[in-house]
Amino acid sequence: MTGPAPAPGSAFDGPAFNGPAFNGLALGLLCALIWGCHAVVSRLGMLTAMDAADITALRVGVAAALLFPVLARAGLATAGGIGWGRAMALSLCAGATYNLMTVGGLAFAPTAHVAVLTPGLIPVMTQLVAWALLGIRPQGARALGAGVALAGVACVAGDGLLLAGPQAWIGDLMFVGAALMWALYATASQAWKVPALTGAAAVNVGSLALLPAYLWHRADGLPAVTLGDVALQAVYQGVLLAIVTTVLFTRVVALLGGARAALFTALVPPLGALLAWAVLGEALSVLQIVGAALVTCGLVLGLRGAR
Repeated sequence: MTGPAPAPGSAFDGPAFNGPAFNGLALGLLCALIWGCHAVVSRLGMLTAMDAADITALRVGVAAALLFPVLARAGLATAGGIGWGRAMALSLCAGATYNLMTVGGLAFAPTAHVAVLTPGLIPVMTQLVAWALLGIRPQGARALGAGVALAGVACVAGDGLLLAGPQAWIGDLMFVGAALMWALYATASQAWKVPALTGAAAVNVGSLALLPAYLWHRADGLPAVTLGDVALQAVYQGVLLAIVTTVLFTRVVALLGGARAALFTALVPPLGALLAWAVLGEALSVLQIVGAALVTCGLVLGLRGAR
């Protein structure tokens, strides 16, 4: 989730509740809802004959087709001015491979785990990557928030080890790996000043390099699924998640400022966990509930200290 640089000021120093602020609030909540649905919609896809590769192919294929004109207009030869070397590096971190990690982990771990672990760890991992690569050390509220979020992650991971089955830890490791990949993408995008929509176009078009591997994977034929199942994944993954949230969140940043806009990401872990319970009927353990609450508190604390 990238966009313009955060505006100076505290995440809670904001404009009055006027027209632009109300519009920013509404769009921010819509973004959080779309992001929060990721775990549930992906699980619904995995409950059909589709696997993680099929769902990823739909996401990348649809998004690449729709965003190709954006990349072509910005300069196809230079990947929209990013450079194809950098574009492929970004694609490796946030394209098909990232989606394979998040969706593939659902074969091992409960839905609530990916809903909490990946979005909960992305801000923490981003701080650590920025510290390691750029020398930007987290301090004050940001460091405290990271610690609280990690305590929540530990609760969810503990649920996986104690209650969620013998293979849940495999999925949890995949979700942690996905968070690290996105943190690398976010840090590189900021360092290289990559525009949000152009970056999304380059990531998805670059992911088409894995198309031969997918065709080999499905050499014996496509899975037997209904048109409705395919449409759900194509529209949600390829349109709403890959494109619409990028456009909407960029608008939220313009209306509210980067620090305030980032607060909406803190809603994703509890939303995802609640939707897993409400839509899929997956029971939430005490550790999952406590973990989601701690992760959300940690994200809010960390963003409170962001400028």
